Amino acid sequence: MTKLIDLFSTIQQFKTLEKHNLENIQPILKTFQGYVTKFKNKNHRLLEYRDDRFDRDFVEFNVDISNVETLLQEYINQSFASVTSIVDSLRLLRKFESILHRNTLKSGLQTKYNYLFQQYGQEIEKIKNDYQRDKEKPPMVRNLPPVSGAITWSRHLFYRISVPMEQFPQELVKQRSSNIRQHVKNHNSLGYTLFSYEYMWRKEW
Repeated sequence: MTKLIDLFSTIQQFKTLEKHNLENIQPILKTFQGYVTKFKNKNHRLLEYRDDRFDRDFVEFNVDISNVETLLQEYINQSFASVTSIVDSLRLLRKFESILHRNTLKSGLQTKYNYLFQQYGQEIEKIKNDYQRDKEKPPMVRNLPPVSGAITWSRHLFYRISVPMEQFPQELVKQRSSNIRQHVKNHNSLGYTLFSYEYMWRKEW
């Protein structure tokens, strides 16, 4: 029964993937469907647990699925290579996460979350440097008065650090890794600085 559950959930996973109409995914789905058809043509009596032919063919099916998963992992990597925004990458990750359940694929997605969080840490440092450089004379949107312009600028910086943080999985953010804890600390510190900066300008209003 455990093997049947794995078999049907794998088929369901790829059917769900098909419904999302992802660009250029059809060749992978066609390959998968070919393996499913080959397995169906064995005409197994699925509940006949004493027939060891099912066990042998199930192992072969999983080897075939491993080949499809390799293709799918390459497809995922290519999809991320074309995305430059951390927020857009997180949206794409969540989409795949909602579809994929097999451990090998989920492990690959978790690796990407860790990589994106490191990129996010670098983005916080960049925003912090931008703030330090421009806080005395912030870039202004045309036709905005100085106070509104400064507040708009600081809110834009706050948006850039807060939106990605809200979209990372909480189990990642709460990890005790020194790198992750440092990025979280930098986020909190910069967020407080920007909040104080806006408050200072509001006093001028």
